[in-house]
Amino acid sequence: MGATSFGVIENRNILAHSGNLEGRRFWYGRIDAAVVPMEYRGYGVGRWLLEANLLYMLRTWPGDLYSLSTIAAHKAVAYVLSQLGFRVEAKEGMTEEKVSIDIDDGSEENLGEALLRKVEKSGSLVFFRIRKNGGL
Repeated sequence: MGATSFGVIENRNILAHSGNLEGRRFWYGRIDAAVVPMEYRGYGVGRWLLEANLLYMLRTWPGDLYSLSTIAAHKAVAYVLSQLGFRVEAKEGMTEEKVSIDIDDGSEENLGEALLRKVEKSGSLVFFRIRKNGGL
């Protein structure tokens, strides 16, 4: 779990298969929760944490992840991730949506590059908005 003064994000990486690991992807990355304190909501902090954590997982386990996913309780999360190619699935009996993307050797680099651009832009916007509204 990672924390900043802006919020907390929790992820879990689960061993999905045991056996011969040679040349195969066996892990998936999952973000369980992104929690932003009330005083930082509306600045884009949640989006920034989400994108940065996804990028972190790709960089930490290159070639090992076969998928990334999260449960989107807020429609904005589903929208942000759908713009990166994530699938959005409604789950029966739940108000949240499952948001996921499959990763292979061909898509990992493209996703990583897209996330890096998003993280840089989101981070700049967060600090601009906070400074504009009186700072930390």
